[in-house]
Amino acid sequence: MTIGQRRQSTTRSRLPRLSRMPSRALGTAPARAPNDAAERRPSPSWLQPRSAPRVRSRAASTPAVGRLGPRRKPVVWGSLDLVSVSTSRMVWQGLATGKPSAKLLNMKDVQYRSAGPEDFTFLATMLGEAAVWRPDKPTPTGDQVLADPRYSMYLAEWPRPGDYGLIAEQDAPVGAAWYRTYTEASHGYGFVAEDIPELSIAVIASRRHEGIGRRLLVNLIKASDSQGYAGLSLSVREANPARRLYESMGFIPVGTHGSSWTMVRHAVRSQ
Repeated sequence: MTIGQRRQSTTRSRLPRLSRMPSRALGTAPARAPNDAAERRPSPSWLQPRSAPRVRSRAASTPAVGRLGPRRKPVVWGSLDLVSVSTSRMVWQGLATGKPSAKLLNMKDVQYRSAGPEDFTFLATMLGEAAVWRPDKPTPTGDQVLADPRYSMYLAEWPRPGDYGLIAEQDAPVGAAWYRTYTEASHGYGFVAEDIPELSIAVIASRRHEGIGRRLLVNLIKASDSQGYAGLSLSVREANPARRLYESMGFIPVGTHGSSWTMVRHAVRSQ
């Protein structure tokens, strides 16, 4: 076969076989061969009509029981009062892993009671924790803060009339919070008025970030409201992370003393 014959045969093979095409009446649209190459060739993407976005149903997205096993039910460990963001975070982590956080289980065993004269030594220890909160500085002992006139007024003659405190304990005390009133002549760093007590609060270093401090603060606020005080005040360093806790509980800054803030939370009176 010559080159000319090969071209002629190739051209002839590409033409449709009219003998196999169905007949058509005059004036009707030309019939297209079912095996037309144009029919089989997909149109360009920009010529194709846009289809509606696919929406997966919830049933379709649910894994089959036979392959992945039945869906687990949420695990709940008792009735918990979620008094802090850290507590709720521990709950969600427990739900995600299927195991409750050890800190969360410890929180359930923490007890809160009123502070008495027998708690004076532990309150002095917590006063040292509150006085120096930075981990890069040594924490003064209870005897050291009681010998310092800047801090001794917070516990002098404990308990005086009007003093109120709380102890958080689990086998042993782990935190404390208390308040007392002062006068214009003798007062602490967070003093704002004689009818508004100033509070002190601290938790031992190994039990922080568990929601214990927040629970102490919540209970102390309830006690001051029930005793008819107009509010509570405190003094906190601006860089102290505990400041965010006080702000979340409604304390607002009303003054500064160096790098410390004086904050007040006014009591909410029911109508």
